[in-house]
Amino acid sequence: MMAEMTPLQFKKIKNSLFNGYSIAERGRFSYLIGDAGPLFWKKIGEKDPVPSDLSINNEQKKSIILERLELEPSPKRFIEICNNIAWCMQYVSVLPQTYDTKKYQKYTGSSLSLTFLTEICWEFNGEYGDIVDKTLTENGMTEYILTYTGNDFCQAESDNFIINEFKSKVLADILKQNNQVARKKKGWLLSKISFKIKPPLFEVGAEVKKK
Repeated sequence: MMAEMTPLQFKKIKNSLFNGYSIAERGRFSYLIGDAGPLFWKKIGEKDPVPSDLSINNEQKKSIILERLELEPSPKRFIEICNNIAWCMQYVSVLPQTYDTKKYQKYTGSSLSLTFLTEICWEFNGEYGDIVDKTLTENGMTEYILTYTGNDFCQAESDNFIINEFKSKVLADILKQNNQVARKKKGWLLSKISFKIKPPLFEVGAEVKKK
């Protein structure tokens, strides 16, 4: 008989996944999850929180996506999001490459998505779900799906992400940092301009004083 998930158990699973050597470790899955950013949000039916005119790197994009996953309160929706992340990782890997293929040639979208889902499954200890192989005819991909058959909770809280849109703290920090850099740059430019115009003004003043 399959064990019944509790909110406390679910919290412990997420704490384990997002701490230490885990799916959230810097650099892991970044080039694939980052490339899949806009596709991912469309896939889960939520608005992409990243402004279209904002340029951020793949590590930052991955961090925002995993932040959304970590905040998910519903086990069922959590697994759905995991499956969509894995699907997107495979999908972008068969598109014209936008990353160094020689550097990552031993890591295929299929193997990385399986690694991602396997780590999820390990944390669930096989009590709440299992990995099932499914061959897709479209795009010639083999999709690995993590199925969740346990009890669910916090559906209303989960729906709020769709209704009220996801507010990313990671993105807020990125925007804050960008604004600070822009202010410092503006201050440096003003200081440089001021330094350039001060000598002639001083010299003119000196001439007036002599007269």
